[in-house]
Amino acid sequence: MNDVSMSPDRPALALQLHDVDVTFGGVRALQSVSLDVHVGGIHAVIGPNGAGKTTFFNAVSGMVRISGGEVLLNGERIDGWAANRIAAAGMARTFQNLAVFSNLTVRQNLLLGRHVQTRAGWFSAGMALPSARREAARQIEHVERVAHLVDLGHLLDSGGGDLSYGDRKRVEIGRALCMEPSVLLLDEPVAGMNSTETSRMAKLMRTIRDEMDITVLLVEHDMGMVMRLADHVTVLDFGRVVASGPPAAVQEDPKVIEAYLGVKGASDLLAGH
Repeated sequence: MNDVSMSPDRPALALQLHDVDVTFGGVRALQSVSLDVHVGGIHAVIGPNGAGKTTFFNAVSGMVRISGGEVLLNGERIDGWAANRIAAAGMARTFQNLAVFSNLTVRQNLLLGRHVQTRAGWFSAGMALPSARREAARQIEHVERVAHLVDLGHLLDSGGGDLSYGDRKRVEIGRALCMEPSVLLLDEPVAGMNSTETSRMAKLMRTIRDEMDITVLLVEHDMGMVMRLADHVTVLDFGRVVASGPPAAVQEDPKVIEAYLGVKGASDLLAGH
């Protein structure tokens, strides 16, 4: 569905941060943050409350302006770009707070994600010209393919306000996928879910990576899920990277244990026990 393929000239790194700083007044919310997100991977960013995870996501997606450093998407520098330009370049994200429109159907909610792929102007759309009608049909076809992939095909005509919490989360992810990103940012995708819903969501993230060839970057508090799912984990604390590597190595890093609890038992938290 995503037409980005693994070709020799495609950058091996989907996203790069080089010494990124974000300052609010006199507060340095991010301090010299550097990390590499490899193409085709699932990369998790974790950390205790107040570590800078939300600021990190906002900086990467253009919601806040960085005060130093560089951000590159598929090898192209994007820091300083507006959020809509970054989205058009291949990055989509979800938010921690649900933003599903209850007065719209699932199909209509997903269609909102097609705005960056729409080429018909207001005149041709308003006049229902043949080119606009053909594009509208293609948009609906794409939305329905995404809906089936995220297990919402049977709910396309349901109202957004009638969905379960887990299905509303899927609508948000589906809407982001409708933008045809090369990199998908997920902000706490399993927050508030039970174990069954969490397992379904983890399976969906693997499907997104494996079947749609999309790189996934997520912020999440469910450490058990992160350690089982992610290929690479970066840990933030007080706006700095304190560890980055494979889940097993990060889980045993003393700086990570200290960042979370600083007491015996932190290893069990990180392991999801």
